Amino acid sequence: MPNTKKVLAGLVLAAWAASPVLAEVEFTPVDVMSVTCGDFMALETPEKNDVAYHIERWIHDAANAVEAQKLIAKYPPRTAPADLTIDIEGHCKDGAAGDSVVARLIEHT
Repeated sequence: MPNTKKVLAGLVLAAWAASPVLAEVEFTPVDVMSVTCGDFMALETPEKNDVAYHIERWIHDAANAVEAQKLIAKYPPRTAPADLTIDIEGHCKDGAAGDSVVARLIEHT
């Protein structure tokens, strides 16, 4: 019986870890300064939103205040990743594939 409880607990934990709800709040680390428009546009929407989330976090990191100065007011804290994704797509659609996403955002702000 004690083994059954351990196995059941393990299965519940595994199911919880694989749940879509948990997947929605986990984000893959991204080096936002190295993301190019070509990289971004090649991603599917969930991955684009993941990158946008990290860009928003980068914008509001105090260590980046000088570099992100123009973006801070335009993208307030907790800007929805989907909203930022739309802006990035708009700024990148007419840019070169090698252009930095952050540079395009700054350029158009």
